[in-house]
Amino acid sequence: MVDFAIVLRPDDRLTSALPLTGRYIDGGVQSFNHTRYGPLTNKPIVVSIKTKPESESLREAEVQLAVWAAAHFTRLRDLLDESKAETTDLPWLPLLIAQGPQWYFLFASRSAAGTTDIWTKIEFAKASTRLGVFVSVLQLLYEWSEAQDRSWFAKHALVKG
Repeated sequence: MVDFAIVLRPDDRLTSALPLTGRYIDGGVQSFNHTRYGPLTNKPIVVSIKTKPESESLREAEVQLAVWAAAHFTRLRDLLDESKAETTDLPWLPLLIAQGPQWYFLFASRSAAGTTDIWTKIEFAKASTRLGVFVSVLQLLYEWSEAQDRSWFAKHALVKG
């Protein structure tokens, strides 16, 4: 599980498509995502954020994000299958780790063989000293997700009703 997520705000197209998703996730919940957490079911996750205290292992956060991303890719694949989309490509997933004041950027991709790959972590900010950098990166990721993920969802992952 992650601690925070940046999501797409539902527009009319997303809102009308959710009831058409035929596959329910665990517990009989309709969701664009791989989680049953109510506030996230109708808002596609585009950036996942894991937090860890400085005293805990950064490697543990990476493993937790890898498991989360693998489940996320599985759900996206289900949505592609349901929508009968012409593409088999899945988007890459931006991931963030906040460990104390340190922030790291990683991203996940799904290989053709179905494995989840986590790509290098890049320290991009010390939130205690570079709040502006931190906010800028989050804004850029949000803008990117609105441009890239919304169009990917609209084109490939929505069941046409």
